[in-house]
Amino acid sequence: MKDHVRRAVAYIVLRLNSDNGVASVHDHSMSKAFRYDAEVAPTKTKISFVEPETGGKISGLGGAGIFTVTDEATGKKVSLKLKPPMFDGFDYGSTKPFSGTCDGKLVSIKDGEHGKDFQYSGG
Repeated sequence: MKDHVRRAVAYIVLRLNSDNGVASVHDHSMSKAFRYDAEVAPTKTKISFVEPETGGKISGLGGAGIFTVTDEATGKKVSLKLKPPMFDGFDYGSTKPFSGTCDGKLVSIKDGEHGKDFQYSGG
C-alpha cells in the first residue's frame, strides 16, 4: 500500500470514528503531520478530501461500516469495513489486504504489502 493511501485509510477511520471531526493525521513513520480538508456527509455515508502530499482527490461512498473509496489520480479503489475498534479492507492498487485497530485518536494499520504495522494519530 502506498504511503498516501495508508494515510488516507487512517484519516477515514479516524474521521468516521470521531464526533468532533479530525483535521490532520500524524504519520509516525515519517514523523510528519498531514492536514486534510474534507467533506463528510452528516450521515457519514459520503467522504471526499484532497491528499496533501500528492494533491490527489480521494472520495467514496458507504454506510453501515462498509466503504469504498477511489484514489482519483490512479483510479484504484480501496474497500474498508469498520467494526470499531477494528477494521479491515483491500487495497486494489497493491492487490493486498490490510487490517487495523482504532483506539481513540490512534490508528494502527497492518499493511499486507509491506508486512508490518504503521501508526497514525489524529488531530
